[in-house]
Amino acid sequence: MSKALKNSLLTSFSHLPYFRACLLTVFLLCNTLAFAQPAPPNKDAKKTVTTPKPAPKPKPTPALTTQQKKSIELYLNTLKDKNAPLDRKRKAASLLFEKRWEKADTALKSILLYSNDIIARRAIVRAIADTDRPFPPNDQMLNTLMKVLDTPDSLFRDDLAAALGRFDEINLVTALISIASKADNPLNKRLSAIAALGHQRTRNSAKTLMTFISDKDKNIRPVAFNALAILTGNSERGPNFDEWNTWWNEAAQLSDARWQKALFNNLRKNNRRTQKRLDDLINRLVEQYNRRYDSADEKSGERQRVLEEMLASQQEPPIRISAMKLIDRRIRNVQKVDDKLRVAVRDQLLDSAPSIRAESARLLKTLADETAAKQIALLIQTESDKAVLSAYFSILTRMPQADAAKPIIDYIRNDELLTHAAAALLAHTAKFKLTKEHNATALNNLRTYLTKATLPDLSTIRILARIGENSDHNIIVNLLKHANATVRQTAVQTFATSTQPIEPVLPLLKDKAVASSVIAVIKARGSTEPVLTLLLAAKPPAAPAAPLKDWSAAVDAVAARLDAPNLIRIDTALIPQKPHLATHERILKVAAGLINGNGKPAAAEAHLLLTAFYFRNSNTPEAGKVLTALEKRKALSDPHRKRLAIFKIRLAIESGKIDDAVTQTKALLADPKAPPADLIAEPWIITTENAITARKSAIAKSLLVQLDTLFKGKVKPPTSARIARAQTQLKGMSKPPAGT
Repeated sequence: MSKALKNSLLTSFSHLPYFRACLLTVFLLCNTLAFAQPAPPNKDAKKTVTTPKPAPKPKPTPALTTQQKKSIELYLNTLKDKNAPLDRKRKAASLLFEKRWEKADTALKSILLYSNDIIARRAIVRAIADTDRPFPPNDQMLNTLMKVLDTPDSLFRDDLAAALGRFDEINLVTALISIASKADNPLNKRLSAIAALGHQRTRNSAKTLMTFISDKDKNIRPVAFNALAILTGNSERGPNFDEWNTWWNEAAQLSDARWQKALFNNLRKNNRRTQKRLDDLINRLVEQYNRRYDSADEKSGERQRVLEEMLASQQEPPIRISAMKLIDRRIRNVQKVDDKLRVAVRDQLLDSAPSIRAESARLLKTLADETAAKQIALLIQTESDKAVLSAYFSILTRMPQADAAKPIIDYIRNDELLTHAAAALLAHTAKFKLTKEHNATALNNLRTYLTKATLPDLSTIRILARIGENSDHNIIVNLLKHANATVRQTAVQTFATSTQPIEPVLPLLKDKAVASSVIAVIKARGSTEPVLTLLLAAKPPAAPAAPLKDWSAAVDAVAARLDAPNLIRIDTALIPQKPHLATHERILKVAAGLINGNGKPAAAEAHLLLTAFYFRNSNTPEAGKVLTALEKRKALSDPHRKRLAIFKIRLAIESGKIDDAVTQTKALLADPKAPPADLIAEPWIITTENAITARKSAIAKSLLVQLDTLFKGKVKPPTSARIARAQTQLKGMSKPPAGT
């Protein structure tokens, strides 16, 4: 392009703010394509022979994962579904294009070439027309599209024409003109080529189409008229040869600059679909930059230099936005983003275009750029664009800054930005303590909002629970009754880290929507028998397993925190409840420190209660293990030692070691500090009563002899009465049944 022409283009369009981007795109595109033009020869330089470098070997295509293969299969099945509508198939095709998988492209080409499903074929060409995917030079998909030009379906032809407009191939216009102009080509193929020329907005395309609107074939003329309307963005002339001829007589005389100006002015008036084509023209330069980036060498730093050049561009925003998207791709690919690029991205925060400021903030969040977060803490105070503010709040949510407290708090009153501001304030209060003034302002805004909001933002509930005063607890308690389950759940969750009593949330154990959150609160803070009793009553079914697992963990957590009085109460309550036998045992083992470690507040008491549990359930070996573990504990209290001694007597009796039991009993009876004789006699009496119940008369008789020998005259009347009753029961066992 000559320098005069470039200047002419710029001058002609300088007064068109919106379409300056369009012209500038075409202008810069020409420059971009000129990058590859050889420099003029230097007559003074010595002639040298250079050996061309061998072409780099293509990188091997990475193998698809199982999940990727399943995705391809899913989308292809949708395309092949005879009953699926066009739009659904188009979305499936678009998803396949976005993945950029070779296997997916091959499958799509196969459908285009060989499938009889015209809806599937239309879906694919529509997806190509709508995709943001850049097509490299000599892309095989273009060859596939050129092979299906011979189509009788007019709708497919229109979509195909639009798809061909996505390719920036130098020789494409020439090829289409050649196909359209050969009279011996099949008519349908010629019609498709003519339609496609309407999406190739060049002067040669227009010139060729003008020849076809007067063609003697009545099938060609309407397609040519429509293609001209698409090319120029002017559908008002319709199939009127005279009007188009008048237009062309004038347009053919225009300079390149005025031709482009007239073309873009007409396109501006076209419908939304044509507008998208115009946007495509604007994005051509972006695609060229993307191709430069993709073909640039990574190791030499050339790619980063391309990005720096794009970010330094003072042209329209799409160039810089594209650069930031490429940087985001580098991050996802775990590629280096050097300090120079970071600085260039930070500079975009000061751009006049809101879209640039928002995109740079989002990228800097991904980069976790702390310097940018500090800068945004200041910029947020003067920003007014809502999209930019949302992006600013997002980065401050990830990287809270002390200086940002006031503007964030102010936006708690803004309905449109409250959600983003609340998320940022929640993160802020987790890292920083608000000043007294800021805390008061925040509470005032939160109280006003939460008492009026029909469906309150969840972050505001969490913030109030974190920074609120005792009186604010009532607002949280009221939210436990909210109609929305998510609100109730969030209110419940605040009790997990609160210092307020957890009793208000306990009734919600019956609320299936939030029961799991209540259980989580109990797990975090529950420590009393009433809480554990309610939790036991809310045991979930065996399936699914996850809720039951969470419930069991909560039971363990509460059991580990129970003090002795609460543990005794829950033990007493569970003794008659046979269905809770396994849970009863586990609670005592957790409290004893035999599960999940030692150091529980009621560990010694739990050992003794667990021993009694095993004796009640005829599990003498386990009782012995627990007593052994208890003996190893240090600093047992005197009452616990006395109960341990009595349990050891019972263990000896239950184990059949009567002599050991007698020896231990005599020693205790002789010890002035020992428990009363009635308590020492208890294991003997219980085992005797159990033997009578089991009709083991010989064992009962032997034990009664020992009772008489050891405790005669030493126990109080109630104990003597129990012994006498046992003797009477034993005599009754010895009598033969009546009538024999």
